[in-house]
Amino acid sequence: MNLFGLIGEKLAHSISPAIHELIFKYYGIDGEYKLYALQRDELQSFVKNNKLRGFNVTIPYKIDIMKYLTFISPEAEAIGAVNTVFMDKGKIKGYNTDYNGIDMTFKKYDISIENSSAIVLGSGGAAAAVLQYLKDKHCKDITIVVRDKSKKINLRDDNHKIIQYEDLSSVKTKDILVNCTPVGMYPNVEQCIVEEEFVKGFNFVFDLIYNPLNTKLLSYAMDNNIKCANGLLMLVGQAVWAESIWNNIDVKEEVIEKIYMELTQRGF
Repeated sequence: MNLFGLIGEKLAHSISPAIHELIFKYYGIDGEYKLYALQRDELQSFVKNNKLRGFNVTIPYKIDIMKYLTFISPEAEAIGAVNTVFMDKGKIKGYNTDYNGIDMTFKKYDISIENSSAIVLGSGGAAAAVLQYLKDKHCKDITIVVRDKSKKINLRDDNHKIIQYEDLSSVKTKDILVNCTPVGMYPNVEQCIVEEEFVKGFNFVFDLIYNPLNTKLLSYAMDNNIKCANGLLMLVGQAVWAESIWNNIDVKEEVIEKIYMELTQRGF
């Protein structure tokens, strides 16, 4: 049996084991997937000494992990973040499959990005993948929103505006809003990173959070008849793409859709 897992700081909310168990079932993979909650000073030791075939990386280590890898794929290098690591014959290889999950979500909801304006909340590893995707799809205007823009921001591209939350009133064009922060995630489900008034006027709201499925941010969008999506399809998509790296399987969108629907229907 091959061993896989997820590393991050706080993982009590994670449904990744359930997703990968379904992937194992659909693809006939003999595997086990576990959670590994790590402090930052444990990261290097884990990378060098784990016995896994591969693992995923989540908040807050998608950028930090890169310094411990022996190979970084071109797409992960361009993004500046890694969410999938493959322990391949002594080499520690990093990839980014978040990008694939983001792509599936925008396509599912038929969102046109070209020549649009986007507001991205947060500046971590997930935001880096979203930023790269929006650029690749020719988004004309991207604004990153952070708590303190005087702090170093680990995003590879400088061709975007950076503002603080208190400056949101300066935003005039509202097409796409993407939340890449954990604000509103279980158990803090009553929190929201922005006020409802700011959400009004957007054409599409994408909250990368998947637990709960309907965050406060998404409730604001629905209350104002705005098309919106949670992060579950992205999560399932990136997981199948990660398994394709670890186990050399074909990515089948119908399998991703089946897993997504099964998890949605059973509420995890």
